[in-house]
Amino acid sequence: MAQYNTVFHTLTKILPRHEIDRLDRKYGQGDKRRKTSRYVQLIVMLMA
Repeated sequence: MAQYNTVFHTLTKILPRHEIDRLDRKYGQGDKRRKTSRYVQLIVMLMA
C-alpha cells in the first residue's frame, strides 16, 4: 500500500525542531514551568 504525507506533515517538515528550540533558548521569556514546549504550542496553533 502506498504511503502519502498530509499537507500538515509537509508544512511541519519545513520547521526544524532544533531551530525552534534554539530560538526559544535565545529569545524565550516567561513562565519556565510550562508543561509543553514552544514547538508543541506552535504545532497546535498551526493545526487550529
